[in-house]
Amino acid sequence: MTEVANIDKKVGLRAHLFESVPAESLALFRMAWGVIMFYFFGKLILWTNLGKLRYIDPIFHFRYPGFEWLEILPPGLMNFTLYLGCILAVMLLLGVYYRFASIAMAVVYIYVFLIDVSYWNNHYYAYALVAIFFATTDAHQAFSIDKWRLGLSGKIPRWQLYLFRFQFLVIYFYGGLSKLQNKDWIDNMAGYSLVENSFALKGWSVKHHIIYPCSMLITWGGIFFDLFIGGLLLCRRTLWLAFILVVSFNMTNALFLRIGTFPYTMLLSFVLFIPPVELAAFINKRFRNKQLEGQAEVVEKQTASLVYQSVVMISLGVFVVFQLLFPFRSWAIDGSVFWTKEGKLYSWHMMSGSSDVYAKMSVVEMDDTKTVELGYSELVPENFLSPRQVKSLGIWPTLVPQFARFLKKEAELAGFKNVEIRGEILVSRNKRPFVPIVHPDVDLASVETHYWKHNDWILRYSDEDGYFK
Repeated sequence: MTEVANIDKKVGLRAHLFESVPAESLALFRMAWGVIMFYFFGKLILWTNLGKLRYIDPIFHFRYPGFEWLEILPPGLMNFTLYLGCILAVMLLLGVYYRFASIAMAVVYIYVFLIDVSYWNNHYYAYALVAIFFATTDAHQAFSIDKWRLGLSGKIPRWQLYLFRFQFLVIYFYGGLSKLQNKDWIDNMAGYSLVENSFALKGWSVKHHIIYPCSMLITWGGIFFDLFIGGLLLCRRTLWLAFILVVSFNMTNALFLRIGTFPYTMLLSFVLFIPPVELAAFINKRFRNKQLEGQAEVVEKQTASLVYQSVVMISLGVFVVFQLLFPFRSWAIDGSVFWTKEGKLYSWHMMSGSSDVYAKMSVVEMDDTKTVELGYSELVPENFLSPRQVKSLGIWPTLVPQFARFLKKEAELAGFKNVEIRGEILVSRNKRPFVPIVHPDVDLASVETHYWKHNDWILRYSDEDGYFK
């Protein structure tokens, strides 16, 4: 039986959510999160110059919808921000001045996340949500310097644990739904392409008879795991099986796919699904003088006011509804989300395949009537963008107008008048032939970008997975 299924009818949902439970599981995940964040920021600033290459060197950054106002910090302050992220990660690991560290980490991480949408990854979005969760929960109640310093109770309201569980289950289940929606995934074209590219980037020379079974394991194992692991994690009797599958699935992903720390994050999140009283009793039996050995779960009344509880419950309700419904908005937009990428942001479309991109932009000077071309100049995007940003022109065609408007301003500053910006942007999805993704004769600097319906300047195909017109 699950904890949710065991809600006492006399207690009710409100009382159940605000019951006090041991904080050990959330605290252990907090420590893991501190390590993951230290690695994230350390890779940007400590042992590589990736932060400089991503955020300081480029002269142009692609903006998230609604965050066009966000500006990149000067190089000195940007470096300071990345170093600060490392320090805050250590503070979270140790649980020292947790409230400040968790809120500051959420601000710093989300700022870095929002600088450039071309580095979008579902995993980074998940990390942004987790950062917010830690800023609003009490993960310092155990295994922290703050517990010793402040004399904390070692308990958290149950809703805090449920919040993390809910989000990880959404990631799993919606990832599975996305795979079922993706024809290339079902046909193993996406999985094969991902595994082949991963092996190549690792420097491994692997033949088809090795790549094919590995990709089939990723394809069908991923579908069944994502769709059914939630039920196994929530049922106490199948938790042991869930553990075996979580370890196997995420370590397979870590081996075959290039998705950074995310497999380890999902693996470590397993601790959140262990019944908190059982975990606390296990830890205390072996490491703390048997303090909680044999202790039964006891409902402890919360002292939080009804107003506070109501605010929390309403906020949780709004968040849950958003997470459940918002990913489906792509179903209301014409075209395949895996081709146009319209409606893909914040929707948990995980590992939809690989893409190769060829991009060339043109500055066309028109006469005063804007009907006759007076001049034509080709521009190489690599002169303005990083390789990842150039690739994003094809992977995320809705970003193209941002870059086109930037080029138009640059051309006007150089003395051009009545300028149009056009693009030849070709995409090869999962090793297919290159085809154009945007209309080559449209002034991309003047088009509007719609996020709730199809943009006509993004080319459609009758079968976007197969490119048939």
